[in-house]
Amino acid sequence: KNPLELRIFFGEHRPHDAVVADLERLREHAAAHLAELEQIERTFDHDQHLFPYLTLLRGKANAAADAAWAEQALELLERRRA
Repeated sequence: KNPLELRIFFGEHRPHDAVVADLERLREHAAAHLAELEQIERTFDHDQHLFPYLTLLRGKANAAADAAWAEQALELLERRRA
């Protein structure tokens, strides 16, 4: 149900450069989102706003995981191409 995951799943039927571009976009978007969330995190009282903070922590974890997964996928694709 995730369009990006479907494009990657069927990556062997797509141009290599298109798959790489998808992963690079994800990595860049995730890194930018993580930086934005880290900036927000510095601006409010975590104790006073615990539940929003818990949500922010989940967003940070997801963004970091997306960036790490994209990086790993790009490395594997590069290794396969070499």
